[in-house]
Amino acid sequence: VAAGHKLSMVSKDVVTARKIFGDTDIQILPAPIWQGDLQGMRSAGSYSEVLFHVGYLNQQDVCALVASWMSLIRLCKAELLIVEHSPTAILAARILDIPYWVVGTGFSVPPNVAPQLSMEPWTQPNLNRLHAAETKALETLNHVLASFQASAIGKIAELFDQRRPSLFSLPELDHFGERSDVNYL
Repeated sequence: VAAGHKLSMVSKDVVTARKIFGDTDIQILPAPIWQGDLQGMRSAGSYSEVLFHVGYLNQQDVCALVASWMSLIRLCKAELLIVEHSPTAILAARILDIPYWVVGTGFSVPPNVAPQLSMEPWTQPNLNRLHAAETKALETLNHVLASFQASAIGKIAELFDQRRPSLFSLPELDHFGERSDVNYL
C-alpha cells in the first residue's frame, strides 16, 4: 500500500478481517463459499476428499463458485493472487491466466503426488479410497476447466503447480512430512 499498490482481500469472514486490518486502505470482500449439505459425508481422509467438503462433488456448484471468483478477480483488477487454502480461487486465476502464489500450512498446500496422501497417518491407507477420491475430484476440476475453455490437469497437485509453494511451517510440523520442493517460512 505504501508503495502505491492497491490491496484487496477476499475472506470468508469479513468482520474479523476488518478488525485485523482496521482502517487500513485494504478493500475487503466476501469470498464465494459453497453452502451445500455435508450430512452423511464421511470425514476427509485426503486432500481430494477435503475438496468434496467444499462442493467438489457437484460440478455445476464449482462452476458457479469459479465464476464468482473470476468476477471478484476482475472487479479488483488483480495482477497477482496470494492464495491461502482456496483451490477455487486458484482455478479462477488459472482460467484468467493471473499469476498466483500459494502459501499456507502443509495441510493447505498438499504434496505434488497422485493420488493425494492419506491425512490419517495413524491408519493403514486405503489405496482404493485414495485413488477413487483423486479420480472424482480430478473429474470435477477438469470439467470446470473445460467449461471455461482452460487446459485440463493430470492430478490434483497440478492445481498448486508453481515453482516453489511457501509453507508457514517447520519441516517437522508439515502435515505430510518434510518436502524438498517447498519453501518453509
